[in-house]
Amino acid sequence: VNEATTNQQQSSSTMASAHDSMTVHASTERIRSAAGHFTHYIVFRVDEKVFINKILIFERVCGSDSHLSRIEILNDDDDEKKKNSGDWFCIWQASSSLTESQESRPLTRPQIFIPKLSSSPFRTDTIRLTLSGNIKLIEAICVQGTKMAPKNSETEEDDELKRKDPLENYGPLARNMMPLVGNDLFADVYFEVDGKCVAAHRNVLVARSDYFRAMLSSRFREAIEQHSTPDSPIYIPNMSAPCFIQCVNYLYTGHLNLSGEKQQKSETETIDLLCDIMRAADLMNLDLLDKLCLFHLSELISKSNCLRIFKQANERQPILYGVIKLCYDVMVTDFQAISRSEEFCTLNQELMLRIIENVIPRLKHTESMYNNQQQQRLDEQSGAFSVM
Repeated sequence: VNEATTNQQQSSSTMASAHDSMTVHASTERIRSAAGHFTHYIVFRVDEKVFINKILIFERVCGSDSHLSRIEILNDDDDEKKKNSGDWFCIWQASSSLTESQESRPLTRPQIFIPKLSSSPFRTDTIRLTLSGNIKLIEAICVQGTKMAPKNSETEEDDELKRKDPLENYGPLARNMMPLVGNDLFADVYFEVDGKCVAAHRNVLVARSDYFRAMLSSRFREAIEQHSTPDSPIYIPNMSAPCFIQCVNYLYTGHLNLSGEKQQKSETETIDLLCDIMRAADLMNLDLLDKLCLFHLSELISKSNCLRIFKQANERQPILYGVIKLCYDVMVTDFQAISRSEEFCTLNQELMLRIIENVIPRLKHTESMYNNQQQQRLDEQSGAFSVM
């Protein structure tokens, strides 16, 4: 790979700015199988985390045995509290031993391959391509992403259908599991949350969560047996019933079912619920649920509510550092107006200083990048004139 570029595109609904260039760093690793075939892992790392929207891969003519088989993004939280080795999340996989483009037509000339990516549930700065055969298949790569969650480009009819029936968003397994959420059918454990009794299935919770595995493990079987009826539930403190039910729904289906919540609750209440779920996800060590909530928050955040969300993220433990960074991203877009608002002026001194300390350097960096780009354009124009 001798060239790699990426463009950062702000979400049009919340942020509007020109495309900014970001540097991409690439590294490769080659593994040879027992049959003598080579598999290459090419890892691209950009300067800033974004939601991946689109990837363009510039391919060379390189023999029929060379093909791209998988594209993954790294799920690696940069908060020190949660930082671990990270997990690779697949956003595209070839349907056979050939790429989609090669299935439709032979690679007889250089081409641009645009894979149909699955939605990215979290921001990332690291992309890994898996290739079989010759690494020279790829000439360059272009990555397009947004700081804010990308808006769905589906039709209004599709959106309306999914609002009416959230199961339209789910795969077959999730569709089958969702009716069991809070269902007494075959339930063998009950929880009391904020005065409400929630039925659950021990084997599902234990299989999906270390938190519940520790709570419901065989070492405590005698103590747990008494909680197998609605009359003697396990008490869950400091958590609302809607928050707990959403966490259970995630464990059963891998999704958040916010469709009903958005219809019944205001935007402010939905944002508060998402922050509560993120704190519960921290308690239950559900890192992907935390990122899923951050994705939904990035769809709701705007210049008009970013300060309130910032206060919500800081008001109690655990502090929601991912949400705070998201707020900074929005504040940078129009900090002059935000800093003059009544809500900003009524912030306590500690929060106000924290915003200033984090946003002002970003503004200076953005201004410096813009000036450098303008100077580069002027230099290029000057060079063109001198040649002429």
